[in-house]
Amino acid sequence: MESEPNQSLPEGHRTLAAIVFSDGVNFSGRMSRDEEHTLTLMQRDIGLMTRLCEQFEGRVLKTTGDGLLMYFSSAVQAVACALEIQEAIAAAAKTLPAADVLQHRIGIHLGDVFVSATDVMGDGVNIAARLQSEAEPGGICLSQVVYDVVKKRLAFKATYLGPRELKHIQEAVPIYQIVLAAQAKTNDASQPGQSVIDTLEALDRSLHQDSLHQNGADPAATTAAFKQTLEKLLTKEIGPIAAVVVAQTLKQAHGCQDAIERLATRLPEASRAAFRDAASRWLQMANATATPPPQVQASPIAIDPPPSIDASASASVLDPAFVKRCEQELTRVIGPIAAIIIKRTLAQQPLLSPPQLIEALAVHLPNPGTMTAFRQKLLTPS
Repeated sequence: MESEPNQSLPEGHRTLAAIVFSDGVNFSGRMSRDEEHTLTLMQRDIGLMTRLCEQFEGRVLKTTGDGLLMYFSSAVQAVACALEIQEAIAAAAKTLPAADVLQHRIGIHLGDVFVSATDVMGDGVNIAARLQSEAEPGGICLSQVVYDVVKKRLAFKATYLGPRELKHIQEAVPIYQIVLAAQAKTNDASQPGQSVIDTLEALDRSLHQDSLHQNGADPAATTAAFKQTLEKLLTKEIGPIAAVVVAQTLKQAHGCQDAIERLATRLPEASRAAFRDAASRWLQMANATATPPPQVQASPIAIDPPPSIDASASASVLDPAFVKRCEQELTRVIGPIAAIIIKRTLAQQPLLSPPQLIEALAVHLPNPGTMTAFRQKLLTPS
């Protein structure tokens, strides 16, 4: 009937509206593996979202293939609908095989928009779309204005993510995120695995064998170094709140790579690829270090050590000050994991000469140019 709330929307002029965007997580990746099954699952979830949208007096304006654009005249109704959607999907996931579970991100903004019969346009729509991309899988991102309207009207727990620079939006938008406890535990079928803390603890055990413990290594060093690296990378973009965000994410993530991906979604689009690359490189290096390297052989690159260093002294005792220099220079390039690499190297090969130690460490550097600079720096007397 025309009098129903979800049908009596103003059309052809500007109005204040709550805009809701949804998006399927890893939709393209799942389509590449099983197109027919993924489309079936998406149609199932879109059907659920459409029914709930109507129940909360909203209107679906269009589908985006893996999501919906929805319109509500009330911010409270919009957020209540989004909460119901995520709760229903999380509840269904408990009874479904992992391969039949999809996760979705949702963004909500309240703003001035132009409404037509089949679409809605304006900055309010653009901001909602960008907020959706900032949300974690199973999460809902709200703009500050939406949060202020609904915070005393609905029961939910939200985390303040701070102001974000959103693509094509002139001013930074303060963001709040809601992640339901049930959704935080839901694992996407393409992301099987143990918790990130369990993964890092396993890596610790591999890195710190008995001989390494005898040399005073901290059994939690890898976990702490990984957290410190993530915090350092994230702080550049979102400020001091990075430490809190990392701690929360590590508790929720399903493995190290999932943690990296979750944190990447909290960054502006332009920064995500660089963050993923830097964090993944650190993780690859940590995993490589967990496998004992072969004994250092003669360097394939001829190095003429300065007179103060005897390259043939295979039984020499390394000067602690020189070891400290090595750690400092290695940390400049690869971060906190440098301390772990040096301790492991010395535990396995305690009789290395200074040039041999340099070569054993240089193999952990990312490219030949960095290796050369590292060697030259340490082979020059301080």
